[in-house]
Amino acid sequence: MVYSYDEKQKQVKLVKVPKLRGSDAQRVENADVPKEFLKRVMGIKLNIQRV
Repeated sequence: MVYSYDEKQKQVKLVKVPKLRGSDAQRVENADVPKEFLKRVMGIKLNIQRV
């Protein structure tokens, strides 16, 4: 899941992200970014609390 922040309304919104398939998915897999970094970023769970 991906979230974006709307500064005008001061709200966090859920944004739908399409699943990558085919050549796009292969290009991401072959990127020079370390795979461990990508796995850690994808595994992050954010707990957003309104104060």
